[in-house]
Amino acid sequence: MLITHSDKQTNKMRQNITSDKTIVMTIGQRVEIFRKRLNLTQSELAKRFNKPRTQAWISTVESGKVSINVADLIEIASILGKTTTDLIYANEGQEKARTHSLNSIIKELNQKSPLELPVYLQRQLSDPTSEPIDYQYSSKFSGYTMLGDEGAIDSVHNQKIMVVERYYSEPLLNITDLLSFSTEQAPHADLDTRSSDRVIAKLDKPYSGLDIHPGIFNIDGSLTTQIRGENPVHLKKGSYEILGVLILRRTLYKSSVIRTWLQRQHGLMKIERMGYPQDF
Repeated sequence: MLITHSDKQTNKMRQNITSDKTIVMTIGQRVEIFRKRLNLTQSELAKRFNKPRTQAWISTVESGKVSINVADLIEIASILGKTTTDLIYANEGQEKARTHSLNSIIKELNQKSPLELPVYLQRQLSDPTSEPIDYQYSSKFSGYTMLGDEGAIDSVHNQKIMVVERYYSEPLLNITDLLSFSTEQAPHADLDTRSSDRVIAKLDKPYSGLDIHPGIFNIDGSLTTQIRGENPVHLKKGSYEILGVLILRRTLYKSSVIRTWLQRQHGLMKIERMGYPQDF
């Protein structure tokens, strides 16, 4: 949702040529086939997840409108009494099912699955055990792999997304803005703060009820942040912890489905006015 692909790229990513009849079948289509064989409705299948899903989510998976992450792929295969191989490869019409090693399955997923980024509310980032409220997907960059250095599945590759919950003057941000940030990069500062990195930082003391804030990284190692309508805060080096460096900002407009969902599910309402929103 955050970083989109062209329809052509997305279709190429989600499609899989199966059997010697060259039938194009997506993972979602195979989920639908196996679900119906068990006489399960989409709602019944959704309720069988450890963390129950909605009928609408199952529908989007089966129609190929949303990419399924590795954890969900494993769980849905288990619920259906199948293996991940059954969902990734189609054996329909073959006399003998193909056998695939775990490495070949992971290689296939690397080729077909997008990069997965977890989405957190601003308030959540102070708790490292918080669960994401959503996942967003983007094209993989060169050298990306699902396996980390230790051989474990690495689905986020040190990138996260934060949903802004305040209006800011420094840096200039609005409620519901989506900030993608890297936990690996070191921040860069410049005498001209317009060229300095914007970062996500955890403050020693709460500011406006939150201890996680975006800010401008200054050349002396200090941090500047200002919520619209309040006095700016200048934090000395050592009085905050940098969680990541901003690499992308996305502003959601009124017609955005994501923005409507954030309002309904999490109470984050952005008010549209001429110019920037007034102080609250």
